[in-house]
Amino acid sequence: MSDLDAEIGKIESTFLGYEDHGILTAYIQFNMGSSGQSAGGMMFSWRPAGGPEKFTDVGIAFVSGVLRACGVIQWEKLVGRTVFVLREKPYDKIIGLRPLPTEKGKEFLFSEMDELFAKYKEDS
Repeated sequence: MSDLDAEIGKIESTFLGYEDHGILTAYIQFNMGSSGQSAGGMMFSWRPAGGPEKFTDVGIAFVSGVLRACGVIQWEKLVGRTVFVLREKPYDKIIGLRPLPTEKGKEFLFSEMDELFAKYKEDS
């Protein structure tokens, strides 16, 4: 267990696809009862200088981490799952997910992808 702020959030919707700028990305929309918040929005692909699309390892790491944290094996099964939304302090940005104690799954901190972001920056 980490020393992070943990708030229960139910997944209301998800998006996995190309956003309006042609970038492959994923979002998860949470309902925390009195508020809602999204997590994700990482860039999974890009087109350097308008050339062919290239993909980052970040996408696979994010999708697999979210699936593991939510205890499911398919993205389509995320809606309706309830997890702890992790932040450094209340109402801050979401930095990870943790399963409820009664549910299967494994904590996923988005910082686990930092090495992949560093590699992407080097390759760009």
